[in-house]
Amino acid sequence: MRVTVVNINADMTVKIPPANLESFMLQVSRMGIFINNSHMDITDKSLDYLSTQLKLKNQKELADRQKKGNYRCKKS
Repeated sequence: MRVTVVNINADMTVKIPPANLESFMLQVSRMGIFINNSHMDITDKSLDYLSTQLKLKNQKELADRQKKGNYRCKKS
């Protein structure tokens, strides 16, 4: 008698527009021969991305004003 155990795990981090999520999941599921268990954790990073972009923009604007001499520090 022969017993074979195969345990292969895969983790993916992907960016997918909501309209394409179902199509993506179907395509990924077709890649596997046998899928015993799957788990999906959805985290919307849109606000984190926007926050980072705004901070970078503000830093760039501040640096530009300092270069031009149009910025004065406030005394506390």
